[in-house]
Amino acid sequence: MNITTLNTTNFRNIVEFKHDFSPSLNILFGNNAQGKTNIIEAIYIIGTTKSFRRVQDEKLINFGSEYVKIDAKIVKNEIEKDISIRFSRNNGKKILLNNKPIIKHADCVGNINVTLFCPEDLMIINGDAANRRRFIDILLCQTDRAYLSDLINFQRILKQRNNLLKEIRESRKTELLEPWDEQFCEFSCKITTKRDQCLRKINKMAHKCHQKLQFNENLALKYVCSIYSIEEENQADCKIAFKNKLKRVLNEEIAKGFSLLGPHRDDLEIEINQINTRFFGSQGQKRSAAISLRLAEAEYIKAITEEYPILLLDDIFSELDEQRKNDLIHMLQKKQQIFITGTSLAEFAGMAPEAKIFYIQEGKARIHAHTKQTR
Repeated sequence: MNITTLNTTNFRNIVEFKHDFSPSLNILFGNNAQGKTNIIEAIYIIGTTKSFRRVQDEKLINFGSEYVKIDAKIVKNEIEKDISIRFSRNNGKKILLNNKPIIKHADCVGNINVTLFCPEDLMIINGDAANRRRFIDILLCQTDRAYLSDLINFQRILKQRNNLLKEIRESRKTELLEPWDEQFCEFSCKITTKRDQCLRKINKMAHKCHQKLQFNENLALKYVCSIYSIEEENQADCKIAFKNKLKRVLNEEIAKGFSLLGPHRDDLEIEINQINTRFFGSQGQKRSAAISLRLAEAEYIKAITEEYPILLLDDIFSELDEQRKNDLIHMLQKKQQIFITGTSLAEFAGMAPEAKIFYIQEGKARIHAHTKQTR
């Protein structure tokens, strides 16, 4: 699985970028604020249709321009595809797959899989539960189209249920909730079950990755479900348990005007040596845990799709000591395509000699004279 060519126009500070890539390692280096991360972002959008920076589409358009164009040639399972994404200030977003319009943008997700590590990934550890839910949701959406559909349906039903709770606060007609609660329970149980199953697999993979980075520490992940106890209940009992809980909190939900239980309230516990990393981990432990989660994400995608995802590593070495950096380099020597950014070529000494090197300056990219020689 790889991206062979990227052609962008008016994407943030990059007026034009048109280059072929190495199927293995691609290094993007240059001073800060020159556009390295923007190229990473464009590739991420090809895989997910959205920016990892959580900004409105129009924010991606170069100042003074009216549109953004991102074209890519990709290869997955030895099949070549063309993906084109357009953002326009007046006409919104349009996606084409092999020159044919994609009506539902969700249908484009999974055509090529990406795993991203960026400095903001520390928010998976330090941030609120929404960051951790987003981590597992993006992974499942890339590998399970049914999950993506279930999640979209759940979000629609949740919005409608919250609106009804506000109405019921005035009318007290609780019977309005009954048909929505049936669907709410159904999709909630589907989502929590798949999240838990995925996390159990990710837990084993992350533990192995982390031990390779931190030999004397044990990383463990646990899904914290607001609907029912994962240890005590099975899928058949989920809906019954959830309905009973909804009855107990109904008055409180009506008073507050929003749903207190469901997948939107769940969390992911991340522990190192049985200690909650969010509250008690050092900065180095948190960064290593975030890296291990991303490496495990790549392994999970490989297990599901039989191909490694494209690995996007943005400023990954900035806070790693030399030992962890060397351990990580060793782990990355796999048959997958990698894009990695940094401020100096010296950061990449010892990495694969077949690397293609791009020097990025003021939004422009040129092939570096020392391509295939990172030392």
